[in-house]
Amino acid sequence: MQGRAEPDQTTPRGKAYGLVLQIARTQQSAFLSARIAQRVVSGVTVSALPNSRLGMALVTGQVIPVVALGESTAGTAAELVLCELWESVTSSVDPAPADGPTESVAISGVKVLASGAFERLDASHVEFGGQSVEALDLAQLMDALE
Repeated sequence: MQGRAEPDQTTPRGKAYGLVLQIARTQQSAFLSARIAQRVVSGVTVSALPNSRLGMALVTGQVIPVVALGESTAGTAAELVLCELWESVTSSVDPAPADGPTESVAISGVKVLASGAFERLDASHVEFGGQSVEALDLAQLMDALE
């Protein structure tokens, strides 16, 4: 959710590192921590999987599941954000480090608006362009993998 950036006075201010994304379907902005986002690739062909919400893409010799935050997983993705997820990962601007095995997944249907250090407003929001940007809902990604 976007709104005027209002810092939470109970949370120490600091920097959160990562990406600000625009979700194509909703035009909303979302923050993705650098601890999760590994890299951004473009021009990758995504193949749809029958009877699944997932697609698959071949990225640097590895087959990666793709979760579409847009309309479809099939076709050539303008940008894919490659992520590492783990069982205990939470939707926050600074999730705890992985405490076990990780799983690679790519996100399609997003556009990277900015990368770098952003002012942390609270545990789940950063400031970008004078607006409050919420951390991406990782439960949506994890659910798609099940």
